[in-house]
Amino acid sequence: NNAHIVWYENRDGNNEIYYKRSFTPIKIIGSPNVGNTITFKISDPNSANLAYGSALSLGTSPGIQLSDGRIIPLNYDGAFYYSLYFPDQIGLSNTFGLLSSNGEGEVQWTIPNNPAIAGMTVYFGFITADNSAYPDSFKFISPPVAVTILP
Repeated sequence: NNAHIVWYENRDGNNEIYYKRSFTPIKIIGSPNVGNTITFKISDPNSANLAYGSALSLGTSPGIQLSDGRIIPLNYDGAFYYSLYFPDQIGLSNTFGLLSSNGEGEVQWTIPNNPAIAGMTVYFGFITADNSAYPDSFKFISPPVAVTILP
């Protein structure tokens, strides 16, 4: 699930070889059925030992809930928009923690055993932050993944 790219260039007169590897920042383990627990394996190799927060939304992209109840959803290009989507209304909430020394973490959802939420789509993403680098603390914003709750 990763792309490995190697390229060569010598535009400055030096022969140089470059390498880049993509990574899948979010892997889902389990089935999102009502009443089940699913696990999100999250990864950002460049954010080892940094704080992370999951970002949930019932809107079109995941978001971060502020202390006053507003949500800042994250869209695919990483821009912030204010909105009023509340995933906790269906029994899910944002999670915070620290990534491991290799930049990995885990978030678990226990989907409420409520048939009325079957068919809803919840968007999950995460951010990493370096609390010592304020105000430039955000280091990574993952692309969101859509999770449709199954009966």
